[in-house]
Amino acid sequence: MVASSLCFATMGVFVKLASAALPFYEVAFFRAFGGGLLAIAGMAIARQPFKMDRPCVLVWRGVLGWGALTTYFLAISRLPLGDAVLLNYTSPFFTALLAAAMLGEQLTARTLGCLAVATAGVACVVGPTGSFLNGGAAAAVLSAFLAAMAYVTVKRAAATNEPTVIVVVFSIVASLLSIPPMLWHFTVPVGPQWAWLAAAAFFGTVAQTLMTYGYRLARASTASVLTLTTPLAAAVLGILCLGAVPTIGLVVGGLLILGAGVALSWRDKAP
Repeated sequence: MVASSLCFATMGVFVKLASAALPFYEVAFFRAFGGGLLAIAGMAIARQPFKMDRPCVLVWRGVLGWGALTTYFLAISRLPLGDAVLLNYTSPFFTALLAAAMLGEQLTARTLGCLAVATAGVACVVGPTGSFLNGGAAAAVLSAFLAAMAYVTVKRAAATNEPTVIVVVFSIVASLLSIPPMLWHFTVPVGPQWAWLAAAAFFGTVAQTLMTYGYRLARASTASVLTLTTPLAAAVLGILCLGAVPTIGLVVGGLLILGAGVALSWRDKAP
């Protein structure tokens, strides 16, 4: 899950670069479509057969993932980035509740405590402004809920499907759903934009595959908390790659996130 978060954060750097010149829904399409091609190529090289179990669950996971992605991008367009990130990364709270209700996982005081500490860490890292009173806030919270639904569905699907199969189905569904808005106002990528889109697809696909393995091996609530390392990794990459200035909030928030993740995952095993 930590490796997945690092790859998601790296993907975010290239998505940010591409989104500066291309519409967000077009970036979403290339991210999904390119990721599907990479996953299919990996399966072909490994000679892995494409076998789906419970295809309706896989398609539903794709719809949920696409919904979470688009509402998150909408929130970013309406809110300061830190506010959108903070509200979006409330998804582990929803995941813990849904995992208890749908997967029968035990919801413990330790889980809730670590979630609270890690979320406080995210707040320190992203530095929200508190400008939540608009439609963007609702979109961010909806994105968090849809992401949690997708995570729980991944946990269920990963029990009987290979991670690459889950990634391929998600990519197909998300690509198809992204085509109509993309065709409404298509901008042809030029020069380095193609490289940024390819890099976003590559790191996003690797991140998704690792995340699926993580949900197979750990409890859904524990795995979702570890996704909170993504904002921390993104902040560090912003300093290294985009010239961002490190802050005290990054240090304090990073310690809170990492501490909560270690405390929650220590000796934790999937049921």
